[in-house]
Amino acid sequence: NRCLIAMQNGDLHKFEDLYKLTYNHMKSVALLYLTNKSLCEDVVEDTYVKVFKYYYSYQIGADGYNWMCKAAEHIAFNYNKIEKEKNGNVNLDDIAPPADPINAYENSDMRISLDAIFETLGEPNRTIAIHRYYLGETMEQIGRIVGMGKVAVYKRLQKINAIVKEKYFES
Repeated sequence: NRCLIAMQNGDLHKFEDLYKLTYNHMKSVALLYLTNKSLCEDVVEDTYVKVFKYYYSYQIGADGYNWMCKAAEHIAFNYNKIEKEKNGNVNLDDIAPPADPINAYENSDMRISLDAIFETLGEPNRTIAIHRYYLGETMEQIGRIVGMGKVAVYKRLQKINAIVKEKYFES
């Protein structure tokens, strides 16, 4: 937050500090959401371009790290959409977290195996989560895939989020 505030106050050299402090975290976010992991560096680079372009819109008092993570998440979703359009439909079995999630995220706070999370979800929750969080599809699109209305998909996602949060992120 201090770096973003300093940048808003005219000290653009703080961008370098921001980069050094958050690079590994942004890389973890990109890896988490990308279907094509080889695009990770591109997503991270685009995230920093966006942060530099819009640093003035950061609201003082808000969580700057979360703001940056959301930017990386949205950029990853856009990359996934482009990949999907380019390569056709994505096979859900091809979407997998890195083979060794601990090492892939060794320099970040993200140390939970996505395999373990998906295993606990079961079907159709697994399909819903993958289509929403990996592919960035709308509730309506997901509903057509799993045979539910968009409101039902939304409610299911709320339950999935609560399960994951309770099981993996709260002690």
